[in-house]
Amino acid sequence: MPQVATTIRMDSEIKRQFDELCSELGMSLNTAVNIFAKKALRIRGLPFSVDLDSTPGISPYRKALDDLCAEAAKLPEMTPEEIDKLISDYRASKS
Repeated sequence: MPQVATTIRMDSEIKRQFDELCSELGMSLNTAVNIFAKKALRIRGLPFSVDLDSTPGISPYRKALDDLCAEAAKLPEMTPEEIDKLISDYRASKS
């Protein structure tokens, strides 16, 4: 498939940090952008949430679910009912 050059603009410090992160991951910035584009096309959307939440990049609901999943992973013997109770308790604690 033919390739084309694309130019993007970003803050120089963000680019430096992103280059460093990509290097740590064993890839170039170009590869990371291509991975992003392919994922966005596959899911027909952005591969992360875009919202006005105060926590950049993650909604509080997603964080709560991620935290719950991390806890549940430590306790594989939990039943769905126990997981439901944890969710209910969490919601009640936020009221």
